[in-house]
Amino acid sequence: MEEDILLADRWLALVRACEASTARIERALARDHHLCVSAYEIMERMHAAGSWVRVTDLTHNVSRSQSQVSRLIAQMLDAEYIDRERNPADARGSRVRLTSSGKKAFRSATDTVNSELRQVVSEDQLITPFRRTSSESAITAQRR
Repeated sequence: MEEDILLADRWLALVRACEASTARIERALARDHHLCVSAYEIMERMHAAGSWVRVTDLTHNVSRSQSQVSRLIAQMLDAEYIDRERNPADARGSRVRLTSSGKKAFRSATDTVNSELRQVVSEDQLITPFRRTSSESAITAQRR
């Protein structure tokens, strides 16, 4: 039972580290690129697709709701980061792709994300939750 509690504690430490690193990246993206993590995630999916992406596919492939994706797409359209057109295969839906300025913004934002992640890793924030504590090592030793 105690080992289960220690495992849960390590998981919670990982959750906290991920939340802290996401908050750090969120601040950097807002400061340097006027983007949020959600917009960056959508841009990453469009970049990975390389061309047109159906909006419904984006919604299913990101960790955001349909209404959030729609709002972010509207913002990226206003910023001229994406193009949108009716889907020729299904006129009920639309599809989007990054514009050249959107690709440039995504590359620049990716540099910022990578820089922030390097800082987090160098500060050991993401690795620490996976290290065994002395109490975990003692419990494992007692069971042997």
